[in-house]
Amino acid sequence: MFIDLSLIRSAFVDYNTTLNAKDSKFCLCCFSHLYSSQTVFSPYTLYLTECADEISFETDFPIHYLLCLPEKKDTHDVLIEHENTFLLVVYGCDLQNAEQRLSHFFEQHCGRSLMSDTLLDILFSENGVQAMVNKVYTVFQNPITIFDAGYNLIAANFDQIDSFPMAKSMIENNGFTDKEFEMVNHLNYIHKRMMDSDSPLLIHHPEVGFDQLICPINSSHNYGHIVLTALNHPFAEHDKDFLKILQKAVDQQMKKDEFIRNNRGYHYEYFLKDLLDGKVIPASSGNHSYDYINEDLSEPLYCMTIETARSSSTLSTLHIRSDIENLFPKAKTLLYNGEIIAVICKENSVPLLPEELNELQIICSEHGLYAGLSNSFTDISLLKEYYKQALRALELGVSLDHSPQLFIYDSYYLRHLSHIFSQKESLQTFCHPIIQKLLDYDTLHESNLAKTLYTYLIYERNLAAAAKSLFIHRNTLVYRMKKIDQMVSIDYNNPAERQYMILSYELYKA
Repeated sequence: MFIDLSLIRSAFVDYNTTLNAKDSKFCLCCFSHLYSSQTVFSPYTLYLTECADEISFETDFPIHYLLCLPEKKDTHDVLIEHENTFLLVVYGCDLQNAEQRLSHFFEQHCGRSLMSDTLLDILFSENGVQAMVNKVYTVFQNPITIFDAGYNLIAANFDQIDSFPMAKSMIENNGFTDKEFEMVNHLNYIHKRMMDSDSPLLIHHPEVGFDQLICPINSSHNYGHIVLTALNHPFAEHDKDFLKILQKAVDQQMKKDEFIRNNRGYHYEYFLKDLLDGKVIPASSGNHSYDYINEDLSEPLYCMTIETARSSSTLSTLHIRSDIENLFPKAKTLLYNGEIIAVICKENSVPLLPEELNELQIICSEHGLYAGLSNSFTDISLLKEYYKQALRALELGVSLDHSPQLFIYDSYYLRHLSHIFSQKESLQTFCHPIIQKLLDYDTLHESNLAKTLYTYLIYERNLAAAAKSLFIHRNTLVYRMKKIDQMVSIDYNNPAERQYMILSYELYKA
């Protein structure tokens, strides 16, 4: 925001003021007292004084002054125009009062500028309305909720409103509840009053017992509305001004989203839904309508599927999506068939790290989520296949462990393989004869010869490593292996036979 003497004059509207009629090209960013012995000046500083004699009119660079005089009198001599002198005279205001007003003025206007700059950064990124709401909470210190024209919840400070029953029901309903609609209908045409108002409208919410500031996202078009609730403390003087800045940013973000949908082929959510529905022909077949999405996706990719219906608690899908996108800024999330789908990609193009998987586990645990994570892939056109893979991980994981968590396909691929195989063939028909013989012997004699052989093979016939894995002494393992060799004939140097026996036992375990 450009601050000059004309704008500062507005802070003294209840005083008589005089301003020499010139426009400065320098934006003022602070103020300071003018001292009689002062020799160093800045064109970006406003200098305060009560003595007209201290003002220098013969300077080679611009200087801005605010002169406080006790009463209005002939100031013709004071207001002699000079190309480098910019002077605002305030009558009947002492320096202490002027300093207090200027402190408040710069605090508010610099705060607006910083907030506008922050929202502008978000607007030019792909973070969207939820990121704006998260960021400006520190400005208001009161929660914000944003609804579209259909009264569906677009974004909110979920952590701050989660403790209130009405807010919980609104999150669960993903928008206005019947009670909320009933309340709005009895608030004296509040929607029309809000749309007709030039500034945010102050109301008292009869249900939650707090004051609220409400404003439309756009007063000319019914895009929806923004609500600021005085939940933590009463409204401050600047809240209306800051809310109007947020209003403009949200309006621009929604216009941007609409433009993307209408002019860039489709927004990424539409593109990903079309991929999942099998409606998109891969680019290799000549369709390049969606090539722009590849600019935002780096390899490797992962598909994470969250089944919201399995959760026993109230979920905010927007909040969960925001948590994932905060953890992975390049992730793309969407709602699909009642599920939250996240296409995870990383800026540094390396596989998911253990600590990142742990963060996803924490998100699932905190929200009571059941989620499946696919293997990595590199071609976004294969999303549908890896979405199915994430679903398989979820289904197979839940069949073994009913607690909410992240189920990773890599841990269940053998169980998946055995499930597919057993639909057409018996697993027994696939099993290597040696493994089958050892399994039968173990069942009859309550021994572990099949597992012993399997462990020996996967540790590359290293007796020490295999014994350590089985928690037995090396001599015990030697004894068991001799017993196995007496029962069956194994060609340990044949890699195909070793692989067959390993896979047979793994499918048996699965």
